[in-house]
Amino acid sequence: KMSNTQLPLTLSFLGGSISSTTAEFCTFPMDMLKTRMQMSGTQGLPQYSSIGHVLSHTYSLGGVKSFYKGISAAATRQFTYSGIRIAIYDKVKYLMGDDLSGGSYWTRFIIGGGSGGLSSFITTPLDVAKIRLVNDISRTKYSGFLDCLRKTWQTDGFISGFYKGSSPNVYRSLVVNAAELGTYDNSKAFLMQKFGFAEDSLSTRFWASIMAGFVAAGVSSPIDVVKTRYMNASKPDPTQPKGSQVRYTSPLDCFKKIIVEEGVTKLYSGFLFLWLRLGPWCTVMFITWDLYKDFVGKEYQKYQAKKLIRD
Repeated sequence: KMSNTQLPLTLSFLGGSISSTTAEFCTFPMDMLKTRMQMSGTQGLPQYSSIGHVLSHTYSLGGVKSFYKGISAAATRQFTYSGIRIAIYDKVKYLMGDDLSGGSYWTRFIIGGGSGGLSSFITTPLDVAKIRLVNDISRTKYSGFLDCLRKTWQTDGFISGFYKGSSPNVYRSLVVNAAELGTYDNSKAFLMQKFGFAEDSLSTRFWASIMAGFVAAGVSSPIDVVKTRYMNASKPDPTQPKGSQVRYTSPLDCFKKIIVEEGVTKLYSGFLFLWLRLGPWCTVMFITWDLYKDFVGKEYQKYQAKKLIRD
């Protein structure tokens, strides 16, 4: 199958970047609403009583464009993050001789988690910027993506600012990518081996992507909530009312405070938006990714054949 053609790292990076950025633009409003639900009533932000409330409030701030606040940071992060993780995932699978006709189910989970964790660490500063822009509801802190990066550097410094929450971010990416990438390939392998589905059929890719999105949302929600809360907490602002800014000494401290003060169910706050975002996101991303590999793989084979003839 053309989608199994081994591409150079640069082409794998580009495929991951294009497919993931496309999915990001299609589903970003759900991610933004999920983040606001997770931050609801904390760190001086509005308390939302329902999904309808967060929808109506967000729309009142500026119409449809309000649902895309922070998209520049999200798209930049996704282009870099997914390009790296997809390139590593594909390359390591190839080096280990793993394909859908064989290979280990567990190997795919491990490779997916490792590639996601490394990529996440590299791109954590972009994730910090995205979360802070989304939660700047009044639009008084930052004028845009670059302004957010500049002020974060000035206020919090490089390490404590840009890499604040890097550990929960990396942990989340380990879990999400193990679930997402591993489940997608394992679901395709299962459908092919047990039911005779063709790898390049749209139905195989569609159902495998649905499973990947559901599993990824279920296992990552608690880590996602902690990551969002911890990353959004900047240094204390003396101009703000005392007690309005929740402080966390570490991701673990954040996790404990959420459970003690708000209950375990709060770890699944915004889960509906997380699922509504990850489900369609995985479908768009994985189908686009495989179509890219089908087309580019075919063209790359032609290029290699012509190169051999010339040589």
